[in-house]
Amino acid sequence: MQQRRERTRTRWLLLVVLLALPGWAGAAGLEALRNAAEQSPQALARLRNLAEQGNARAELYLGTLYAPPIVKKERTVGKDAATALAWYRRAAQGGCARADFDLGLAYEEGMSVPRNPAMARHYFGRMAALARREAVAGSSGAREEGFPYKRYWPPPN
Repeated sequence: MQQRRERTRTRWLLLVVLLALPGWAGAAGLEALRNAAEQSPQALARLRNLAEQGNARAELYLGTLYAPPIVKKERTVGKDAATALAWYRRAAQGGCARADFDLGLAYEEGMSVPRNPAMARHYFGRMAALARREAVAGSSGAREEGFPYKRYWPPPN
C-alpha cells in the first residue's frame, strides 16, 4: 500500500514538473482549440488536420477527446479508448512527454490495455528524459531538436 502511494506521489510530481516546463505554455492555443473541438466540428477538423500533419501536441489533444476517463460533454466524437491510445502513441513517438505520461498511466493502471508494469516504467522513464531535455534546452520540440529515439523508441514488447 505504501509503495502504491509513493508511486502515485511520484507520478503526480513528474506531471507537475512537466506542466511547469516552458514549452508547455506554448501549447495554450492548441489547448483552446481542443476545448473548442468538444463542441465544434470545425475546430475538431482543424485539430485533426494539425494532428495528421504530425503536430505531437495536437495528436495528444485529439487523443484526449476520445479518452473515456475524461468526463466532458464532447458532441463531436464518441469515447473510444483504442483511438485515444493510438493518438497518444503518435504523440509520444513525436516527442510529447505528456503523451508518454498518459501511456505510462494506462499501462500501470490497466486502462484499456493489459496492465504491464514494464511498459509503464518505459513510458514514465521516457517522459522524464523528455522533460529533462526540455528543461535543459528551455524549449518544447524534442522531435525538432534530434531527441535520441533509438534509445526510447519503439517501446519494449
